[in-house]
Amino acid sequence: MIRYPNAAGNKEFIFFTSFNEFERQVNKLKPRTCLIVFHDKQLPLRGIVNDVFINKALAMVPDGDEYLLIGLTLTVIGAASWYSYNTGESHEDLLEDMHDEYGHIMAFGPYPEWLYDSETVISALIPDPDGSVIPGAY
Repeated sequence: MIRYPNAAGNKEFIFFTSFNEFERQVNKLKPRTCLIVFHDKQLPLRGIVNDVFINKALAMVPDGDEYLLIGLTLTVIGAASWYSYNTGESHEDLLEDMHDEYGHIMAFGPYPEWLYDSETVISALIPDPDGSVIPGAY
């Protein structure tokens, strides 16, 4: 997860398949950006959103628990690119998000615990050009 400083809560979720990909992305980040890396596989339900996917998602996350649905295909419009994502806390929200993403390749699961570092979650800040590490407003 990448949390951008002074960007009204803007964040991005990216899956990496190699360390080189990860390193290239980190080198593009601006100072004070917060990077959160998960060791364990997150969002275990992956595939094309269809009726079977939706039923599995509904069974995986109880109504009232926060979920995360992330696109696994990069969306590119002009110079902008991103992976779509949706979050919510109800099955009603989940059904609406799944309807919007029907037919797309997605990853789904409980919203990952990320607030505190642990054996499986590490956060870091991109330093300023002078090497100082100062958090931004997220």
